[in-house]
This record gives sequence, C-alpha cells and structure tokens, in this order.
Amino acid sequence: RSSSRVHLVASVDHANAPLLWDPDTATKFNFLPTDATTFAWYDREAPPPRLTKDDKAAAVADAGGLEFVLKSLVKRNVDLLKLMAQAQRHANERRSDAPFKGVQSRTLQDKCRAAMLAHNEAQFKAFIVELRDQQLVQTRQHRGTDYLIMPDNLIAPILAYNKA
Repeated sequence: RSSSRVHLVASVDHANAPLLWDPDTATKFNFLPTDATTFAWYDREAPPPRLTKDDKAAAVADAGGLEFVLKSLVKRNVDLLKLMAQAQRHANERRSDAPFKGVQSRTLQDKCRAAMLAHNEAQFKAFIVELRDQQLVQTRQHRGTDYLIMPDNLIAPILAYNKA
C-alpha cells in the first residue's frame, strides 16, 4: 500500500528497467514513468573509460595529479605518507644494496603508533589500503616480511607538501 507522505524521485537509464519489477509490485509502488529521451549520441552519455592501474599510476606521478590526490586525503593519511617517505628515504640511504627500496610494514606501523597516527593494526591497515588504492604505496613480500614501497619520484613532493 502506498503512503501519501513518502515521495521518491529516481532515474533509471536502461532499456530493461521495467522488467525489474513484476506488474503487481510496480502497481504497489505507484510509479509514474516519464520518457526523458535525449537523443544524444551514446558516446556523450556513456561514462569515460576506466583507467588501468598503470594509467592511474602515471596520473599520480604527474605533479598536478599528486597534489590533487594529497588534497583529497585526510590530514592523518598525509602525515602517514610523510612519515613513510622519510622512513623510505632514510632506508634507501642506508641500504643501497637492498633487493628493492621500501620500508618494513611493522617498522612503519610502530612509527605511526609512536606518532599517534594509527593506534592499532586495523587502523594502520585501513590507511595502507586507502593509500594503495590511490597508487601512492605498493606492497611486496620478501623472505616472509611485508614491505611498503613508495615510488622514488613521489618522496620529495610528498615531503614538501603542506596540507592547509
């Protein structure tokens, strides 16, 4: 039974949308269908193509792309990134013969806890997942140890960034 106090406005842009509900359910919802055909070409209505992982990494590597991503992050994530950039730069200076450049996940987690950025492992992992989704951090395992790796070209801009 429909309610006179509940109103919902929705848009469905699919040829098979009427098939989502059987006629009895559609009657109960009291739908008011309206045709809003634009006659625009499909390429104008379609979303832009999804970027691949490499395309995203290239966009972040660009100075403007990195600044955009950093502005979208909360201050804690930016502080964590700066802490990681400092730790990775320090580790790179100490160990030039390492198989790859990066920071041990456990070491960074301890530093984050000391700096009061991540109070527990779950919070730390959530930060890392977000940074990995933004293509700022990669994870790798070496001899049973988890490493976090930041591309070298991002270290200096991240350290120089100041969130307003």
